[in-house]
Amino acid sequence: MRRLAWPLALLGLAATGCLKVKERRPAEAPAFAATAAPFPVGGDVDGDGLADALDRCPTEAEDRDGFQDEDGCPEPDNDRDGVADAADPCPNEPGPGGCPGAGLRAVDDGGYGFTLERGTFRRGESIVVRFSRPLDAPAGQQRWITLAPAGSPDGTWGEWKYLPSGARSFTLRAPAPGRWEVRLHDLYPRVPYRVLARAPIDVTP
Repeated sequence: MRRLAWPLALLGLAATGCLKVKERRPAEAPAFAATAAPFPVGGDVDGDGLADALDRCPTEAEDRDGFQDEDGCPEPDNDRDGVADAADPCPNEPGPGGCPGAGLRAVDDGGYGFTLERGTFRRGESIVVRFSRPLDAPAGQQRWITLAPAGSPDGTWGEWKYLPSGARSFTLRAPAPGRWEVRLHDLYPRVPYRVLARAPIDVTP
């Protein structure tokens, strides 16, 4: 009977409130630091009038030319014909030289333009370039024409030829397959790398 004395005594103390039982509380959940959003809520980082949360290109301003302006991204070549909208006479209609049609007219500077019969040639085929006016040139200077990779700097050239004063046309040979530009350059040696007119072409095998 002595073995039950202590348990019974403890029960008596608990019943009278003399025994204090420490209450165990669940451990508090760890605090998580708030993660900052990549762009301010409701902000407009690129200042194009479209909130960053809705802007597909939040760091590039929309060009707002009436073409896909709702996505927040600039479209420098709406019709994807290889001619930038700033130089494309038909920015929303694809075609060689910027506009649809059989002929191809170069984007020119100062009236020194040219036309090509089409925008696609086979490798080795003749490319007849017809100038919009006779090419005049002072003594000791010559304009020149070249085929250069599309999108390359104006000082880049492939096949090239000096053009005689008074020339009305010239024939080039289509190079290796790819995207190229026919470029008419201003007077050499005074302004050798100024492009007066250019037109993109595609060369196939």
